[in-house]
Amino acid sequence: MISRHHVEQLNALYARANELQSAWLRQLLTLAAGALAVLVGLDPPATGIGKWFLAMTWLTLGAGILSGALATAQEAALAKARADALRAELLRSDLEASPPQPRVAKLPRLYVWSRATMLGSLLLSVVCLVAYAVLRALS
Repeated sequence: MISRHHVEQLNALYARANELQSAWLRQLLTLAAGALAVLVGLDPPATGIGKWFLAMTWLTLGAGILSGALATAQEAALAKARADALRAELLRSDLEASPPQPRVAKLPRLYVWSRATMLGSLLLSVVCLVAYAVLRALS
């Protein structure tokens, strides 16, 4: 049987991991939103294939920002659901007789999809922006 101390340690570790992941997602979203704002604000000249790379950069940055916002919202909903489940368990059980057991949950598809979409979109936007910059430098 797992003791209360072990459950508290495990919960603290999961809480720290969730905090770090949330901070990382917020940082990526902030960088992407800033990059999109700067690119649109500068309205760089583009011709030929360069305009397609620039358009793909804007499109993928936008997709990354939207899917990242969705992933962040899902993460907050998951954290609340875990807290509510633990609260309900604590209210209905005698901790001394049987301490709460750690919970492992499968992540919802929407969260997995939106997070993967965000990362893929932001990566693709960087590739497109580099291609645009190289083409512009060569012309």
